[in-house]
Amino acid sequence: MVNTEVGFFLCILFSWQSCTHISKSVKNRPAMRVLIVGCGLAGMATALGLVTRSRDENKNTNDDCSILLGSMEIVLIERRDTLISQGATFGLARNGQVSLQEIAPPLVLETLKNLGIHLPFTGGYMLPWWKVRDTLLETIQGTSPYKKRIKIYLGCVVEKVENLDQEDKPVRVSFAASSSTTPPSLPGSIPETQDFDVVIGADGVHSQIRTEILGLPPPVPTDAVVWRGSVDTNVVTELQHCQQYPPGKFFGFGPDIVLAYFNFHGRLPGMVAWVFSCQNATKRKIVPGTTTPLDILKEYRASLLPEKE
Repeated sequence: MVNTEVGFFLCILFSWQSCTHISKSVKNRPAMRVLIVGCGLAGMATALGLVTRSRDENKNTNDDCSILLGSMEIVLIERRDTLISQGATFGLARNGQVSLQEIAPPLVLETLKNLGIHLPFTGGYMLPWWKVRDTLLETIQGTSPYKKRIKIYLGCVVEKVENLDQEDKPVRVSFAASSSTTPPSLPGSIPETQDFDVVIGADGVHSQIRTEILGLPPPVPTDAVVWRGSVDTNVVTELQHCQQYPPGKFFGFGPDIVLAYFNFHGRLPGMVAWVFSCQNATKRKIVPGTTTPLDILKEYRASLLPEKE
């Protein structure tokens, strides 16, 4: 079993590492079945990379790494029943561009470059997180051989895993509908129980694979909360004065609160992205999904006012 948040590093390892002393019998083994939990960037990049570097039954692919991996059948599951277009800004650095060239068709990198803002001083690109996800998803669903060898199921979670300690048997995984589906029901085409040779956890900081299957301790909270968003100052007239400010301006409200904003996209004049961070979330009784930055600023302002006698 493999547990990794940055799943495509596994694929790059296979791409760059020399694979030697491979048994001839490996070439003729049945397709390896892989379960990837999490349909974010890590999960989809891992799926793309494994298919790219594995052996294609219809092609004469005999390099060392493809022989090592053999043929692949990949199941990719996601807890959410829909993939919504929201998320933070994503930085595609130079090493990320090299990684994409190794694991995906050239058109993927070219598409992302056209969608993003080029950063001349680093050679990287800035673009919305969900744009990267959608580009990878379109590649999986619309490009051969990926659409044939990768199956994606939404609204699905791992319920139980068996045979973890038996090396001579595949890992048996039972699936259940996630709480996000109404009414709860598994996608019609996915069997409730399947056997896999490899299970990869790419399901984020609150990973089910990490805590429930591998038995590792949960992540340590930083006691900080960050909100991110963007606003079109051409529409919100009260904020049009922000267009006159230089990008990357920071405001501090005491030692624990910071507000930063910057021009989000050079091709979208007036579009401003903002980041609001607050430390000591427990002390401030911040409730994720309920507490807003405005609540924090009102609390800060109240703390500056003299107490009424």
